[in-house]
Amino acid sequence: TNSAASGVYEIEVLQIATANKISSGNVVDSAAAQGITDTITLGVSGGTTKDISISSDMSLNDIAGAINGVTNDTGVRASVIKVGDNDFRLV
Repeated sequence: TNSAASGVYEIEVLQIATANKISSGNVVDSAAAQGITDTITLGVSGGTTKDISISSDMSLNDIAGAINGVTNDTGVRASVIKVGDNDFRLV
């Protein structure tokens, strides 16, 4: 804030936080049904977790949308990226 006390301070950084990123394998069509049925639990250490149900008719885009639908609760978010021709990934 702008009301901090003047002075000289010594700060020791013990650990730097890093984001954990994971990626799916390559998918040819991000809009096509993936044929996967599963439940995944999302969350960060010490925080709230949420279960996401994945049905066989969901596309990569749908799965990312389901993950992003609980971002405020879990702190986890997803994107679909195009790596190359016929190569999409959920990250």
